[in-house]
Amino acid sequence: MLSRESAHSYEFDDFTVDLARRMLLCENRPVHLKPKAFDLLVALVESRGRVVTKEELLERVWPNQFVEEGNLTVQMSALRKALGERKGEPRYLVTIPGSGYRFVAMPGGAREPAEAEEGLVIEQHTLSRVIVQDEDARGEEARDQAIERLAINGRSQTARSGGQAVPAQLVVGPSAAPRPRVVAPVRAQKRGLRGKALIVGGALLALGAGCALGYRLFTKSQNQQQLAGRAGGAIGRMTIKQLTAIGNVGGAIISPDGKYFVYETPQEVHQEHAIETLWFGHVNGGNPVQLRAEKDVFYGSTRFAPDGHSIFYEKNGSLFQLPVLGGAPRKLIDRVPARFAVSPDGRSVAFVRSDGDRKVSAIVIASLDGSGEHELVALPLGAGFSQYGPGWSRDGGMLAIGAASQTNPNQQVLISVEVADGRIRQLNPQAWDQISTVAWTGDGKNIVFHGRGPESDYHIWLLDYPQGELRCITPDPSRYGRVSVSLSDDGNSLVAVRGEEDSHVWVGPANGIEQSRQITRGWLGKLDGIYGLAWMPDGRIVYESSFNNSSTLWVMNADGRDAKQITPAGFIDEFPRATPDGRYIVFESNRGGSTEIWRVNPDGSDMRRLTSGGNNTNPEPTPDGKGVLYGSIIEGSGTMWKVSIDGGEPVRVIPDIPADCPKVSPDGKLLACAYYDRAVSPRQQLAILTLDDLKVLYHFDLAGFGTFTNGLHWTPDGSAVTYRDFAGGLWRQPLTGGAAAKLAGVPDRRIYYYDWSRDGKQFAMAYGDEIRDAVLINNFR
Repeated sequence: MLSRESAHSYEFDDFTVDLARRMLLCENRPVHLKPKAFDLLVALVESRGRVVTKEELLERVWPNQFVEEGNLTVQMSALRKALGERKGEPRYLVTIPGSGYRFVAMPGGAREPAEAEEGLVIEQHTLSRVIVQDEDARGEEARDQAIERLAINGRSQTARSGGQAVPAQLVVGPSAAPRPRVVAPVRAQKRGLRGKALIVGGALLALGAGCALGYRLFTKSQNQQQLAGRAGGAIGRMTIKQLTAIGNVGGAIISPDGKYFVYETPQEVHQEHAIETLWFGHVNGGNPVQLRAEKDVFYGSTRFAPDGHSIFYEKNGSLFQLPVLGGAPRKLIDRVPARFAVSPDGRSVAFVRSDGDRKVSAIVIASLDGSGEHELVALPLGAGFSQYGPGWSRDGGMLAIGAASQTNPNQQVLISVEVADGRIRQLNPQAWDQISTVAWTGDGKNIVFHGRGPESDYHIWLLDYPQGELRCITPDPSRYGRVSVSLSDDGNSLVAVRGEEDSHVWVGPANGIEQSRQITRGWLGKLDGIYGLAWMPDGRIVYESSFNNSSTLWVMNADGRDAKQITPAGFIDEFPRATPDGRYIVFESNRGGSTEIWRVNPDGSDMRRLTSGGNNTNPEPTPDGKGVLYGSIIEGSGTMWKVSIDGGEPVRVIPDIPADCPKVSPDGKLLACAYYDRAVSPRQQLAILTLDDLKVLYHFDLAGFGTFTNGLHWTPDGSAVTYRDFAGGLWRQPLTGGAAAKLAGVPDRRIYYYDWSRDGKQFAMAYGDEIRDAVLINNFR
């Protein structure tokens, strides 16, 4: 079947499966492959030509875990891509319908003929329709039939695999006999009861039957048990169903009648522009229909109109309305942010607008007919409303939104705002690190919202109104998207985006980043380097590691060995940087109840807080090691400060211009930072200043989907500044000017963090997989 080099590798054609290093090589060059896809390849290779059932593969790749069959489909697709298989032309992996998969590689690159396999299906090109239930109301029935006709005309762009529905683009053409819909199966039990929604038992605490990474279900931790206790009896009745299995959903909303959902694919960069696509599907399955083809647009949020016949979205500060049954989008009004709420009568929108001149954060209500807008209520900018906007009650009389706590402005509480007079009332005493999307149930008895911390990270909560009792809807290890919590009118169904991440640290030569190898292999659910890593002067790496709602700092050798935890768990310690003399590690932490700059010795001793006041982030040691530059949010704007390495009174570095994300050049003479000078540009820019007198030398716009999140980095020779692209890869901006270009050798993946060694010879980066799919949760109240 294939040759084996040694006890540690397999060979077929030009490929080598290196078991010791867990790498796939092609002509001795590494081929990017996700960990689960590698495990899948090994399982198939070692089967030596026999048909391996899906049950066997699920048990082998995800042992002792409750996962969906969609995981297998996604990883198999990634594996085929890595092996260079083309659509309809399998060279190594063939699908045996109803059974599983077979590895067919032969020595010298030959393979067994596909015709030899009875019932073997290489690819099918068929049409599919959305199957809908009968409706009592004729209007709803007519709409369903129209949507069904659209779906019948949708031609599948990707063959179905393993019974999993995949997106279909809308193509006008002759109809054909449709085949019945196939609902994405759910692996509800360890030994495989498929085709049913996952029922979450009170003792199981497991809403997360996920995609691709397994949507891991852990043994109950103490924290999860606390969440379960607050979840109440609804857990026993609640069901969850995965609506998509593509792993890259950005946001999703449910129609008012609860039968349809709209989702967008996430931002990607194509020719230096953000690209997204909108899809429309039925919650009972079937191929989704493409509402809008790939466009240079970022759908910050979408909302169904109250009648369900159209959706609203924002583009470049303007609000648009798009019919779901076909038609061109219509521009409504300008000066609307990405996050907004639509009134129950469909005539107005409410949103948060920050006014830097007045230094206020205001809730604004604007009429969709263009007749005007008015400011409902305003708060000080530094203690204002959540940027994710309000949720509008179904009777139209009230808004619910996150706002800064009066006792701790660094945290948020859930409040209500009367639409008639702007009167504010706090709904629950619980304080959160962040409150994002908010929605009301149709009967007005509950508010559903996304809250982060302190007991959980990225979860959905339910508040009884007006009693104020709080319950967690999603007490499981998965993360739920902040921009996607959408309710049906009856309040019994919600659609959200559920995600799972992993992250590992990779190290390679600076002049050959593509040769980087993975040096951390954390246990299940442990995210290494996702919020910071840095080289130390002695050649070791200090990095952040997230697990079970804690972020701790660790130090390890450059090969990943001798890893030691240096800060205790229970808090969020992030973005470590070592001083040039190696005496201290500075980092940001919430250990004092608010985000401050701290320092600690490399061995974990003598931990000390350097700042106070909260919202202090992104520490950067000065070249002499005697001070720390950092950013601070004051009145809603980023400001840059400097404090002694021993603490004390800070000094503002750039007095008049908002600035953040400081990074000192390798020679200690220049400062790169995020800079917002309205006289130069209406957008935040990358600026280069002299460190001694803070004279601005250069301004640059960010390229592609560039972001200042997680900071800036200089190249070792000081000739350029680099920054992350939110979609994938890193940008390199040369000081000589000209367009920024992608940094060579870096994978086109979302890089969480990265750094060059002090001698400039090595490069470290953290990246992994982020899988996001839409899910439908029923009976959660």
